[in-house]
Amino acid sequence: MDEILTQRWDLGLGNPNKAGAVLACALVLIWLGAVKWRNAMTVAGFALAGLLALTGSRGGLVASLAGLAVVASVAWWKADLSLSLRVAGVMGISVVLFLFMPQTDRPKPFGGREDTNAEDYSLTNRWSIYRKVPAMIAAAPQGWGWGRSGDAYMQWFQELGRLENYRSLVSTHATVLVEGGWMTRATYTALWACALTLAATGISGETRTALTAAARLGCLVAFGVACTFSTVGEAIWCWGLPIIALASAIYIALRRINLAVIWRRMAVSSTGACLLLLALALVGMIAHAEVSCPSPGLVVIGSGAPKLALIQPDRIVLGDHYGQVLRAWCARTGHAALVVNDITMSSWNCPLSVVSGALPKDSSSTGRRLLLNPPLPNARTAEILRAFPDWKAVIGEHEEWRANQAWQALATHPDQLHEAPGCAHYLRDWTPFLDLWK
Repeated sequence: MDEILTQRWDLGLGNPNKAGAVLACALVLIWLGAVKWRNAMTVAGFALAGLLALTGSRGGLVASLAGLAVVASVAWWKADLSLSLRVAGVMGISVVLFLFMPQTDRPKPFGGREDTNAEDYSLTNRWSIYRKVPAMIAAAPQGWGWGRSGDAYMQWFQELGRLENYRSLVSTHATVLVEGGWMTRATYTALWACALTLAATGISGETRTALTAAARLGCLVAFGVACTFSTVGEAIWCWGLPIIALASAIYIALRRINLAVIWRRMAVSSTGACLLLLALALVGMIAHAEVSCPSPGLVVIGSGAPKLALIQPDRIVLGDHYGQVLRAWCARTGHAALVVNDITMSSWNCPLSVVSGALPKDSSSTGRRLLLNPPLPNARTAEILRAFPDWKAVIGEHEEWRANQAWQALATHPDQLHEAPGCAHYLRDWTPFLDLWK
């Protein structure tokens, strides 16, 4: 029994947080049957609360509390004190079970056997990401690109010296709003506003109608909160119960309310939500103007005329956090810089272009070239370099000897080749070589 209780359950769904999101939605949606089967729904609520505690998902707990709060509040408003107290009891049991379930791999502040005074890096890291979301939205009008939000945060918005790697922004909402452009952002925000508006249909009606509407609305609220604190929205099956709740709300709205009224309500709510999104972006623009992404594949650091362009960064040469290294150099020198991730979509004209790894046929026509650990040269390499005779190459001290010999043969004078002491293919700090032309 102890072994069972000390593990986070995913209930066969592959991820405890996604299991927690599904259980949170179920824990709220069951109250649709509270009018006829109140006792049965109460028992089911306690059972689901126990399963939710076994997942160890704090996002699931917060989501369930938010959704149940909607049901309890509407029941209290409609003077159904019995149902309100039952729902509140399930909320209380959920918290108690979660706090004292003896799971050894549960995050420390919620683990019954862990030190509650220890720092919870899961929470602090999430907060570090979330507070940068407004700036990331404002910095990229066309979005940072699908699947690139985590890397964009790591390179351009993570605190210097923090080396955590992220696939996404640990939030479905934040990830969509950052990766997509303004059309996607407005559509996503408006759809959520419309869904919540439809789910609330009937909440001001008679008691039975209001309670069922509260359960549907609470289910969507729970799922929305779960999507705020994790990427549960990327799993299609996590949308099952919210879609059922929304479909039910749409059916009832079409039967009981004039279409013109429905459209008017959705227009008002979606407009208000989009205005809030714009306000959020404005806050981000004011708070963080250091980095911008004016077009896909192009990042600008600092203001003024860029002094260098980093062309298609090679992580094998520059490391996974090359952006932090470049930001630190810009802050130290006061210079601006460009990062060109896709040369087919961007052009640039900087005094210095830095190329790591293989040489691309770029669209820039002027300036010097700094080559960081370039591969063995061939006929194509010689052709590219003939167009840019003012180049220098940096090769790691422990890099393959054939690369050194080949580049020595290609150089027209000794000053074109430089050695990175103590390095092989990976260059720990490449910014000192930016001053080779001084």
